[in-house]
Amino acid sequence: MHYYNIAPDGRWALHAFNNTAQPTHVEIVSLPNEKPVRTLVDNSELEKKAEPFLRSKTEFFKVPVRNGVTLDGWMIKPPDFDPAKKYPVLVYVYGEPAGVTVRDSWGAVRDYFTMRLRSRDTW
Repeated sequence: MHYYNIAPDGRWALHAFNNTAQPTHVEIVSLPNEKPVRTLVDNSELEKKAEPFLRSKTEFFKVPVRNGVTLDGWMIKPPDFDPAKKYPVLVYVYGEPAGVTVRDSWGAVRDYFTMRLRSRDTW
């Protein structure tokens, strides 16, 4: 996920970036080349602390349903996943159109519960 807040003169922007494996990084960039000028939020320490809980990567997928509709989804598997074994399946259904829950962004699939599921200690 990239977010930009562009200055009125169009020469500078506040750029924020994150994904499911990396907490938000915020910097000021020059435009139009997007060259970083100053880092405002690094979050490398948070990323190091969260690493044990991120050993299983988020996998994004699409599920075709009827009438040409496709649903987005994501899954995490236990660390050291073995396809020959059986595992419990937990399903979370978000049933209203007020917001998107399948996003490659920090916090979207990164609450404490899912972080614990990714941890080797849990399994």
